[in-house]
Amino acid sequence: NYPYLNVSRCCKACICTECFLQVKAPVEGQSVQCPFCKSPGYSVEFRGQKTEAERVAQQKEEAEVAAAVARNREHLLAEERDREKRILE
Repeated sequence: NYPYLNVSRCCKACICTECFLQVKAPVEGQSVQCPFCKSPGYSVEFRGQKTEAERVAQQKEEAEVAAAVARNREHLLAEERDREKRILE
């Protein structure tokens, strides 16, 4: 959870500073692709602190992702139980 926001200039995707530093060109003058849309010449715009609306949207998205992961985990466990049941029959 990062309080500050960097936005990709090409596709407007958000990226934290830590991730941006891992993706940016190691040597000035080299070009890298956007990790989101694959456009050449990746760069970001620092937007400063997230607004309340951006923080709320991020929390909502994180909750939705967590719920989807939990549903998927339960589905996989149910499939495994069914598979084991069929083997034992």
